[in-house]
Amino acid sequence: MTQAATSSRVTAGVTAIQLAAAGPRALATQASATCAPSLNHFNRTQACWNAGATRGVPFLTSLATLLDIAMNIAKAQAGPGHYGRAGSGHPLHHITNAAQQRANYNAVCARSVVGPPPAGKSCDEYPFKTTKEGGKTLSAANRHTAWVPTAGQNSQGGRITAFYNANRVLNGDAFWVVV
Repeated sequence: MTQAATSSRVTAGVTAIQLAAAGPRALATQASATCAPSLNHFNRTQACWNAGATRGVPFLTSLATLLDIAMNIAKAQAGPGHYGRAGSGHPLHHITNAAQQRANYNAVCARSVVGPPPAGKSCDEYPFKTTKEGGKTLSAANRHTAWVPTAGQNSQGGRITAFYNANRVLNGDAFWVVV
């Protein structure tokens, strides 16, 4: 990402790999995305929005550095609906109901579903349990689970919560996930 010299706004950079995977519609959407660092100095999130059709819909970008989790997200976003991927027409939608979040997680990551975790690993699910699309809401082709390091999973939870708070993503609000 490059930062303008006279502004705190940041233009979202797109790698060649992201361009190839995203397709032409997503490219048009991602290329016009604008980001601004969060004013909350306690987290390192940033708000991103699109100047075109998805105006006002924030982009969650802070998970790209969690490689195992980013790979899991990318596998799910490669599904036929490309849920959460910018330009797909299918953003994710935040839910705040704790019981529904638990149900979403248990539907795809409960021990009765995936078995006991390997040492030092935790079940990661995408779409996230904190979304309307989480759990088994979508077809198996549009969701993915993976064993990831527990520390990364814990970090992801904190980053997602920080993103929701910093960008005021409320119950039912849409957002994109960029990895």
